[in-house]
Amino acid sequence: MIRMAGGRHGGKALAQLEITTLGTERVSVDDREIPALSGTKAGLLLIYLVAESPRRVPRRELAELFWPELDSNNARVNLRQGLFQIRRHLGDTLAENLQAATRDVGFRLDDRCHADFLRITAEDTSLATAYVAPPEASPDDALNLADRELARLGLYQGHFLATDAVAEGLPRLENWVRQQREALWSHARASVERLHEYLRRAGEPERGIREMRRLLDLAPADEALNAVFLRTLLLAGQPARAEEHYRRVEQLLEETDGHAPGPALTEIREQLERARDEGAAQRTDRAPASAIGLRQERRRLVLVVCDLRAPEHLDIEEQWERIRTALETLDALLLAHHGHVVRAPGQGLLAYFGYPAGREEAMMDAVRAAWQALGTAPSGVELRAAVDIDTVITGDDPDIPDPAGRFTARVQAIARSLRPGILWVSPELRENLEGFFEFQPWRGRPGGFRVIEDPGPRDRVDARPATRQAPLAGRDAELRRLRGEWDRARRGGSRWVLIQGEAGMGKSRLARGLAEQVDGHGVVRALKCREDTARQLLAPVRQTLGRWAATRNRQVAAERLLRRLLQRHGEAAEKAAAIAGWLTRPATPDHELFGSGNVDRDHLLDALVDLTLTGMRGRALLLIVDDLHWMDSATSEFLRRLNHRSRDAALMVVLTARMSYRSEWRDVEMESIVLQGLDNAAAGHLVAALDPGQALPRAVRDKLVARGEGVPLFLEELTRFALEHGHPGTPGDELPPGLNNLLIARMEQLGPARELARAAAVIGRDFSVNILARLLERSTDDVRQQLGLLMRKGFVEPAGASEGSLFRFRHALYRESALEAMLRSERSRLHDRLADLLQEEAERPYGTPAGGRGAVR
Repeated sequence: MIRMAGGRHGGKALAQLEITTLGTERVSVDDREIPALSGTKAGLLLIYLVAESPRRVPRRELAELFWPELDSNNARVNLRQGLFQIRRHLGDTLAENLQAATRDVGFRLDDRCHADFLRITAEDTSLATAYVAPPEASPDDALNLADRELARLGLYQGHFLATDAVAEGLPRLENWVRQQREALWSHARASVERLHEYLRRAGEPERGIREMRRLLDLAPADEALNAVFLRTLLLAGQPARAEEHYRRVEQLLEETDGHAPGPALTEIREQLERARDEGAAQRTDRAPASAIGLRQERRRLVLVVCDLRAPEHLDIEEQWERIRTALETLDALLLAHHGHVVRAPGQGLLAYFGYPAGREEAMMDAVRAAWQALGTAPSGVELRAAVDIDTVITGDDPDIPDPAGRFTARVQAIARSLRPGILWVSPELRENLEGFFEFQPWRGRPGGFRVIEDPGPRDRVDARPATRQAPLAGRDAELRRLRGEWDRARRGGSRWVLIQGEAGMGKSRLARGLAEQVDGHGVVRALKCREDTARQLLAPVRQTLGRWAATRNRQVAAERLLRRLLQRHGEAAEKAAAIAGWLTRPATPDHELFGSGNVDRDHLLDALVDLTLTGMRGRALLLIVDDLHWMDSATSEFLRRLNHRSRDAALMVVLTARMSYRSEWRDVEMESIVLQGLDNAAAGHLVAALDPGQALPRAVRDKLVARGEGVPLFLEELTRFALEHGHPGTPGDELPPGLNNLLIARMEQLGPARELARAAAVIGRDFSVNILARLLERSTDDVRQQLGLLMRKGFVEPAGASEGSLFRFRHALYRESALEAMLRSERSRLHDRLADLLQEEAERPYGTPAGGRGAVR
């Protein structure tokens, strides 16, 4: 926990008091532990006074409470000595808070005094209000509140004074400690309830599983907490895990307390039984509107197999205990990386990524989760991990994502054949993730590659090796315009340019094209906003500083340099050290820096602007900020302030964002560049540049140009796939895995409208509202409403001057991905029904009405 000095008193920095009672007992002043007050009677006396504040406690009460075995005079003498010890070790400034009068003693709390148990019980009216907010509350608001509850629960590392032996043999003091412990645990349980509710509204229940499981380790027989945990597992689509946990709790209650589960757990057991009888998992809470219904479909899934083994020389019970602990640890980690976790037969876990909802980053999520699993697996067990990707037919049972089982069995066999501590990935995954991770060829069977390093989050463009970097084709005019802005910035006077375009249009590649020309004539820095860090303050700044600090293992030196720079800006030494550590360690939670209220966010942002401008040292700076549509609020404010204070600086800032992004900066002047698709000539140049050896025949190149329809990302992925996997003379119709994941993930974001998109895909690239409504047996009003969502998401657009009766897929690959996800049987059924509808239209005596045969291509 980070604490900083705040304010000054008589020319001296005010000391900070930190009291830790949950998990360990520790009293510190300015981050320096005071042994005389940690785990001693004087320390417990201080904790008692802080907990009772603002009440002033009579001296007689304190004497009887702490020294009941002594007469009143000797007890009072010991009390005076204890208060003297407290005052002496707190130091001059903090000693003022200890208010000892003739008859009573109190402790005045202010912003220099921090105790973990006070933060657990702190009243938070905003949380209380949000807890009873209507269901229409924003998912983002709910997720922010969930993060605050997670920060609160993170303080609860153990029960109140659980390691303290001072109170033993002092009945009244023991009773007080017990009452405090029960009250704090009650607050923690209430916080867990709120956490569950917020995550339910946000649609991300898996984010709370790890913290709930940690708290259950402290009180495994707590029925209320177990009930919330089980509800969260069910909400996260983990019925098998919920059933297994219920059986374990039921056995524990029988063994320890000799009674059966109470009403709350019994109700959940009945829900589990109903779900099992019906053959499908039912969620206990109202699912978010965007929840994905399970159905049979063709899917590209990434599978992580974690194979665990305990030393065979151990007793069978100890082996199982080690395996169970490891399974719980890895289960929470895989869930946190968006994996759908299923217990494997034997001693292992299966985590399916891109299921039940698709994700653009499914391959990245899977390999990163497996890599972190190797690093966090508990000691005393052997872990082998294998990751692969394949097409499967999913089912409607969440516990069996791969009903046929061939894919799963193949990857399990690979994992079992590995040495302990190895992470194996298939050649296909390595090909798609080259540059994001470091690999070595795996010499053993079955070939493939071994992951040897995860350098951390990288931009897709930056991750590409120079030899595989896509050429910049068809953007000469835009690049000349950017170069002109750069030349003006170098002469003095900052220039800001926003590049917008749909996903895949090459926004980041264009910005890097300017960086390649600038190299040697100025300094280039890049910040990357990411979807998974959109709620972390200054996330792109911290990721960049973290990578810089990690280079050549210079973390300590980097923090020292940042600390000195912050001190020059006016920060106190302790605060500067804390800020430097937070900035260069992106995994550190925000609340560790801002939770105490001693760090002023505005002052920190101003300091970062100063560091940016002074760090230029007379050189021109090109700052690239990618994906503003995922930018956090603090980074947004940092850039706004940088704009205001850099009017005369030799600075150019290039921002990239999707078309849906709308700037909140009303006072920032920016040039705008909107990227459209490439024309056929530019697309042909791009395909030719990706195939310098002319391995692809001209006819194949022409087909790739036609299929890519001017989207640089699609053209690049299709061409590379044709070069590496196609048959001579043909480009193949299969979608590349990376592109397939991206398109399916976007399709999943449509929620209920994805069924309509699939039916429209059966009709053709162009389709009519009337035919689509009849094909789905829905009203045209309902179909038009869902088509509105498809238009907002960029999937379809009106076709011609049809007054809203004809639509078309904006890109042929959107239609292909929708068709590819359908089972042949479903596609055949819709084709047959479509043929019947068209036959009916053809037989009408007055010709084909609007939306008839002419709408089908």
